[in-house]
Amino acid sequence: MNLTKILDQPYITKKHPYKVLIVDPERKTFDLSKKHFQADFLIERASTGDTALQMLGLQDYDLIIVQLHLPLFSGLDLTEHLNKLKPDLTLLILADKINDSEQIKLRALGYREPLNYSRFKDELDSLYKEFIYAEHKFRLIEKIKSELKKRYGFDRMLSVSKPVSDVCEKILKVADSRVPVLVTGESGTGKELV
Repeated sequence: MNLTKILDQPYITKKHPYKVLIVDPERKTFDLSKKHFQADFLIERASTGDTALQMLGLQDYDLIIVQLHLPLFSGLDLTEHLNKLKPDLTLLILADKINDSEQIKLRALGYREPLNYSRFKDELDSLYKEFIYAEHKFRLIEKIKSELKKRYGFDRMLSVSKPVSDVCEKILKVADSRVPVLVTGESGTGKELV
């Protein structure tokens, strides 16, 4: 499949339904979400952080909504574990009150300030729409990366020469950086593979 065909697709293949895990000891977030969204989302609930980790070990979820203040195993601890175990997982954190140390820890983990329940309730539609948009955008980017890797990857380069091996080592050194690199050489030497 070429890249223009990928870009012409509305959002690749839609994942339907989205699986959402709500970690909510009081059920209010779960009940509100379950009542509001039935078609596009499969919504499940864990009452504790421990239960949430067990459920995440058994199946994959697209979105996790976590109450920050949970009994026993806190939502902050759960967030920290999820950040290590599944860094690409989308998390939405809810808390009515947050202290400075919790705020600092969440920022260090890369999360924004939690939403309070009333704001979550008011912005429910837009939050879920933003999630769907971001999820589709992420899938599109991953599909494009995959196609580019197939088309221009190292696996397409064949050589036993020392100079090409040296070039490959240099490429690997700068591959993950944002440094601009100028590749020069004669016509037909494989510059486009780099």
